[in-house]
This record gives sequence, C-alpha cells and structure tokens, in this order.
Amino acid sequence: MHGRIRLLVLGIMPALFLLTGCDNRQWLNDEEEFLSKAASEQLNTQNHYLLEDHDIDYRLVIQAAEGDINQRARRHFQDSGAGQRSQTGRGLLLLLDPQQNEVRLEVSTALEGVYTDAFVSYLERQQMVPFFRHNRVADGIAATTELIIERARQAKAKQAFQTPTQSAFSAGGGASVPAQIGEAAPKTAGGHDNVSTTTTPEQAVQHYLAAMAAHNDRPDLSIYTNNTRDMLADWVITPAQMDNLASSDQQCGPAQTLLGPSRRGPLAVIRYPIEQRQCAPWLLRIEEQQWRLDLASQQSLIRFGRNNQWYLDHKHRNPWFFGFMDWQFDRNGFPLRTIQHRWALSVTSRGDNTFVRWVGEGAAADRLGLRYEDQLLSWNDTPVTDHRQVAQLMDTSDPGASIRITILRDGQTMELIGQAPP
Repeated sequence: MHGRIRLLVLGIMPALFLLTGCDNRQWLNDEEEFLSKAASEQLNTQNHYLLEDHDIDYRLVIQAAEGDINQRARRHFQDSGAGQRSQTGRGLLLLLDPQQNEVRLEVSTALEGVYTDAFVSYLERQQMVPFFRHNRVADGIAATTELIIERARQAKAKQAFQTPTQSAFSAGGGASVPAQIGEAAPKTAGGHDNVSTTTTPEQAVQHYLAAMAAHNDRPDLSIYTNNTRDMLADWVITPAQMDNLASSDQQCGPAQTLLGPSRRGPLAVIRYPIEQRQCAPWLLRIEEQQWRLDLASQQSLIRFGRNNQWYLDHKHRNPWFFGFMDWQFDRNGFPLRTIQHRWALSVTSRGDNTFVRWVGEGAAADRLGLRYEDQLLSWNDTPVTDHRQVAQLMDTSDPGASIRITILRDGQTMELIGQAPP
C-alpha cells in the first residue's frame, strides 16, 4: 500500500504561516461583506503564499452587479492590477456575484497552460460550489485556493510554468459557473454502498481510498470510528477532494504499520518515510472488533503547513505518539529525522506498576522479546519500581552484558534473556 497527500480531506486545515502586517485590501474587495475578519486574513495569507513562492498575484472580488460576469471579471482583472505584483505576468482573479449567483476565475495568459479552462471549470464545480451550496462561501473560496496552491506547487516541481516577457494580461482565459449558494439538498447516507469489514489497519486505509475513488461520501461507512461518523455527518467532502486523495495515493513510499496499546483499545499508526513530509500518517483504532479510521483524531492532531507538509499539533494529548517515538520533531511539530536509540524501549508507570509503552522494530528491546503492554516485574533480579528506575538500568548496562527481564504478559509470568546493546 502506498501513501498520499492529505490535502483538504476533512475540510480547511489551518496552516503554519509567519506573515504579519498584511493589508487584506491589497488582495480582497468584499463589497458584500460576505467574509469574516478571520476568513479574510486566511485568504490574505494564502495569497501572499502564492506570490512569494509561485509568483502568482491572486485577487478576490465579491460584488453584486448587473451585466455579464465574464466581461466584468476581465474588466476587474485590468482595473485591480491583478498580476502586476508578479515578475512573470502571472495573475488570477476570482469574481463572485452573490446576487446573480455566479462565480468566475479569470486567468492571465501567462497561466493558461497550467490553469486551463477545463481545470478551472472542474475546480469551481467540484471544489468551490459544493461548499457554496451549504452556505459556506468563505470555506469554499479557501478550499479552492488551497487546490490552486497545490496546482502551482506541482507545476513548479515539473517546471511547467512558462516565463513570459509581457506584463500581466487577460485574454479571457478561465471559466464561470453558477455559484448555487444555499442550494444544497439534505445530506443522506443513500446512493453508495457501505464497505466490507476490515481485519487489519492496512485494509481499512485501502477501503477508504477505494471509497474516495468512487466518490463515496457516506458519513457512516463501517471503516470510520464513531467519533469520525459524528464529525462527517455535517462535513463537506467535495468530489475534487476525493479525486485528489485517490490520484495522489501513488506519490508516497511504502507504508509502515505500528501497533500500540491504549486503555480504550488497540491503536495503530500507518506512517510513510520521514523524508516524504507531504505523506501524512493514518491513525486507526479497533472498534466493534474491526480496525477503523479515526479521522476525527487526525483532524485534531495532524496539521498541514506552508508546503502541504504535515506536522503534529503538540497542543493536544496524543495517544498515538507511540508511532513516532523513534522520530525527532522540531518545536513546531514537523518530523526531522530518525533517532537511533540504544534500546529502542519506552516504559511508563501506572500506579505501582511499570509497562512497556513502545518497542522499536528490530532493535535491542525487540530482540529481547519485549512487547507492548508487557508489565516489567524485575531486571536482573532487581524488582522494578517505576519507569525512571528502568531508564537508569538501561543506561548503566554494559554493552554485551547478560540481561534477564521478568515480565507479566496476559496473566502469565515470563522470563526474557538477552544481551545489552552497544
């Protein structure tokens, strides 16, 4: 199984930006006051990102007026100076008319090869309008902007941008569609079949990706945890989001599954190579005797930054951290590198007892035979009192010294014998 880019799978993910002192009026003309201050600031940040990283000058106009929206968008493009901040003539302008219930994305000639009319129409119909239909105008614009950014990132990686010599100019590139604001039908579970039960974490992720490829947006799929179903009941998952998940599945390396204990039942983390920072991990747990995706916890614990790279939100309690004990993170929660542990063993105290919290695969503790949730009773005949004592015993064990650990596993006392690692 391969990974994927987790872009907007659950909604608008807050990003980690360090831009301050920006004037929203430079980018946004909201005559109808549709957007809140927070939404305006988010769009302002996205627009600065597009300009700084991809040299795209992106403007937004929300205006109710008479006349053809295509002609108005082209006129606004010229009057607002869209693209003039770009060094390569790259300009975009989004015009939303809530009165005529229409929207158009105008594209400069310098960008027509990347943002084709067909792609713009798809973006509007399959990403923006589904939000608009639920009266989530700001979210629809932000979600569409994130896919505009992702398209720019991919074009930059493939060197698909042209470098024109002319100034920013619009020759009518782009597309307009009915905005359909507030026209959503009630969300139901009908129209799609449920998925089969899963016996492994990998199966749960495979079934989820297959459901996304089939545009199966049922909020009650059996592969979802109960808290995920509650969250998705009122969520907007667009066809474009599902397409993005399905198509990007092949972009990441082979996954690694790590199992861990929890007082509420077994947990699993499926993660991808640390250097592939756009391939976020999956979090799963067992409910009703089958593995299920906990997308609600992913929404709380996993965030996305400037280049669509994931990071852990350390502000939340994270019971899945056992899956990252051998990784080093920076102060913002971005994964940096693998840590070489001597023992690759982490233990925790609960009351008067000490339990194994994490064992690195193939490392010294794993070779000794230690497993998740083993209770440590003694270390070389010394009774175990707490996790701090175990850490000291590991640190003071001479390389190659004989190690004998007595444990309690599933109600049975066992003795594990091996050698201390280098």
